Amino acid sequence: MKAYTHLLVLFILAHAALLLAADDPSLERVRKIGEFFCQASINSTMEKLKGSREVPDVVVVGQHIPDLLAKMRPGLIKGYKIEVMRGEPAAFARQEPDSRVTHSITIRCDDDAIRLRMGYDSYRDRFHLVGYTGAQPLKPAK
Repeated sequence: MKAYTHLLVLFILAHAALLLAADDPSLERVRKIGEFFCQASINSTMEKLKGSREVPDVVVVGQHIPDLLAKMRPGLIKGYKIEVMRGEPAAFARQEPDSRVTHSITIRCDDDAIRLRMGYDSYRDRFHLVGYTGAQPLKPAK
C-alpha cells in the first residue's frame, strides 16, 4: 500500500508539472522556434538563415547554428524530438550559470542532438540565441 501511495504521489506531481508547462506560453514559443529550425533543415533552407532576423521569435541567427542543423538534416528527415525547458538542465549548466539563458531547446534525432541556449529579451519580446551545446541523441552510439 505504501508503494502504491508513493506511485500515486509521483504520478500527481508529474501530471501537475505537465499542466504547468502547458500553461507557460514561453515554452510553446521556444518549441515553435525548435520546430522552425527542424523544418528549415529538412527543407534545405538553413543557409539563408545565417545572420537572419527573419526567424519567428528570434532576434538574430548567428553563422554556426545553421551549419550544425544542416549537418543534422539526414537524421531529422528520419524523425526528431524537441524538448524545451526553462533555464538549462542541471547536468549541462556551466560552473558559473549564464544568467542570459532563460530557456533551452533540445533537438534530438537518432544519430545527433543539439541544445540551443536561448535568452528572452523582454524589450524586443523575442529570444536571443545565446549559444549551443551537444546533447544525447535518441539512440546511444554503438
